[in-house]
Amino acid sequence: MNNLFIAGAVAAPLIAGATVGGYKYYQTSQADNNRARIITVAAVTKMEKVAVPRQECWQEKVVKVKKKKTESESWKVGATALGAAIGGAIGNQVGHGRGNDAATVAGAAVGGKIGHDIYKDTHKPEKVEQVSYEQKCKTVNDYRTEEKPAGYDVTYEYQGKTYTTHMDEAPQGEYLPVETEVKLKAEAAS
Repeated sequence: MNNLFIAGAVAAPLIAGATVGGYKYYQTSQADNNRARIITVAAVTKMEKVAVPRQECWQEKVVKVKKKKTESESWKVGATALGAAIGGAIGNQVGHGRGNDAATVAGAAVGGKIGHDIYKDTHKPEKVEQVSYEQKCKTVNDYRTEEKPAGYDVTYEYQGKTYTTHMDEAPQGEYLPVETEVKLKAEAAS
């Protein structure tokens, strides 16, 4: 019985060690089923056209025209009155009897208008141009091509086979968690 007891005492730690080791192997193989070893990570870029706004300015000529009076308004009134007096005198000479008054009034009206028009034609206001320059600006776009990040192509190994996927962000560490989709691909490839 002592031999059996000694054999049991020697075998028990070996069996326990094998059981613990087997369980650890099982855990490791299960962990390997849920992750894949990363082989390479390559940054992917794309070329994009980018607008670069800038101000485009120039000097624009501005012309303002002002009328400059050459003489005062009193001269215009004087020319109209003189024309009316001369026209009235001529009309008075033309008319006879009762028509004389009408001819005088008509002559004064016509003479006043003629005097006013002659003054206006000979005394036109002088036009003075004032020239200045104003800065005008507008925004225009120049375009350039820039290289922008577009994610990462990741090559990884899972269950002895190599796969590639595209990721928006770079993976961290040496392993990737394996999604159900990858497991299905691996099973379909077998």
